[in-house]
Amino acid sequence: MHETYDEHCLYFAANTLARKISKLADEAFVPVGIPASYAYLLIYIQGNPSALQSELADGMHLKPSTITRFVDKLVNADLIVRKKEGRVVTVSLTNKGEEVIPKITSALKNLHDHYCELLGEAAALKLIQGVYQANNKLE
Repeated sequence: MHETYDEHCLYFAANTLARKISKLADEAFVPVGIPASYAYLLIYIQGNPSALQSELADGMHLKPSTITRFVDKLVNADLIVRKKEGRVVTVSLTNKGEEVIPKITSALKNLHDHYCELLGEAAALKLIQGVYQANNKLE
């Protein structure tokens, strides 16, 4: 049998999986009207009201420049508001941002249900835990 890169290379396997899961997430988040990555940022902000923009980068494991781009788009969509006091920049949800949270929650549940259906719930949960643990070890 011919072996493939995804059978023995974590880099290749993880990137292939990320693309496939991203496709499922894109489909699940169509009703929300924003990409899943933006939705996760809204969830994070909801759980951390008046979060510092610098804290968002750390909490979301993204570069500050990526967070700035995400924040700019969410501000333009009137989902969050940015407040600058001196050198400190905080962000919080607008009323419109609060109203989209139930749609995000529904999309996340649909995404979870879909990949559990495809992979089997036990396998999906085991995969999530393994990836989580690997991410923590690689920090």
